Amino acid sequence: MSFSTEVKNNLARIIPETKEQQISELSGIIRMGGKIRFVGGGLLSFVITIENPAVSRKIVRIVKKCFALNMRISVNKNENLKKRLYTMEVIDRKRGNDILLKTGLIEKDGEYFRLTSSIPPFVLRSEMNSKAYIRGAFIGGGSATDPGKSYHIEFVTGDDEFSGNFKQLLQSLQLRANVTRRKNNNVIYIKDSNDISDLLTLMGDYENTFLIENVKAKKEVRNKVNRMVNCETANLYKVVKSSVQHVESIDYIKNTVGLKALPDELRIVAEARLENRYSSLKELADMLGGSLGRSGVNHRLKKIQAFADKLREEDLRSGDGAPSSMKKGTR
Repeated sequence: MSFSTEVKNNLARIIPETKEQQISELSGIIRMGGKIRFVGGGLLSFVITIENPAVSRKIVRIVKKCFALNMRISVNKNENLKKRLYTMEVIDRKRGNDILLKTGLIEKDGEYFRLTSSIPPFVLRSEMNSKAYIRGAFIGGGSATDPGKSYHIEFVTGDDEFSGNFKQLLQSLQLRANVTRRKNNNVIYIKDSNDISDLLTLMGDYENTFLIENVKAKKEVRNKVNRMVNCETANLYKVVKSSVQHVESIDYIKNTVGLKALPDELRIVAEARLENRYSSLKELADMLGGSLGRSGVNHRLKKIQAFADKLREEDLRSGDGAPSSMKKGTR
C-alpha cells in the first residue's frame, strides 16, 4: 500500500461534525477529483472517479447526509493498472446542478451557469471549514511521497486561476506552498517536512504525522552519526598524513647521519614516532610519560622535520645523487 493510500484511508474515516464542514469537504473533493459536464437545459452536473473504496463510501455518505440523495456507483477494472475504479454520479441532473451550486463550484450567469475558480466564501468563513476543504482536495486530487524516501505532498489541478487561490489558502494557514507546471496541469506542492507534518495534522491524519516525525528523528540521528564518522575519518586522515611525513623525515635522518645526530630530546620523540607510526600526538605525549603535552610533541616533531629538510638541502647542494639509503655509509 502506498503512503498516499494510507493517508487517504485515514482521512476517509473522518466525517466533519457540521453540515457546512461536510459541504466544504465535498466541494474540495469535486474540485480536485470530479469532472463537470453539461447535461442539457443549461444545467451542469458532475461525476467522480476514485480508486479508493473507502473514499468512495465517504463521498456517498456525505452526499446522502447533506442532500438526502443516493448516488449511482459503478465499478470498473483498469486492466493496465490492475485497479478497480469507483465512479459516482447523480442521476437527477437538476440535483447534480444543485449540489454544484451549494458547493460553490458553479454560479448563476443570467439564464445559465458557469464554473468558478475561486475558493467558496463559506469555506473561508471558519478555519474548520478551510481544513475540511483542504482534506477534500487531497482526497480528490492529492498525493504524498513516502517520507522514508523524500518529503513531498502535492495537489493537481488543470485550473490556472484556482491553483493560485488554493496556494493562498494553504499559505493563510502558515503552510509554505508553491506552484509549478507539469504537462497540462498545475501542481501545488509542499516539500518542507515540518509543513507536511502540519498539513497532515490539519487534515486530521495524526497517525502519519507521528510517522513523519519518527522518520525525521531517525534521519537526524543518522545524519548526526554520518557527520561524526566523517569528522573522525577526516581527523584520522590528518593523523595518518602527518605521521607519514614525520616517519619519512625520521627515516631520512636515520639512513643518513643516524638518529644519534639529533639532540636527546628530539631523538626520544623520533624513536617514539617510529615505534608508534599511527598514534596521535596526544597518544605520543602519553607514551612519553606525560612530561610533554600534545603541543610539545608537535613542536619537537617540527624541529625533527626541519633537521631532515636541512639535510636534504645539503645533499642537493653536494650533488652526489646517491640514494638516501646509501648516504650514511658515504659520510
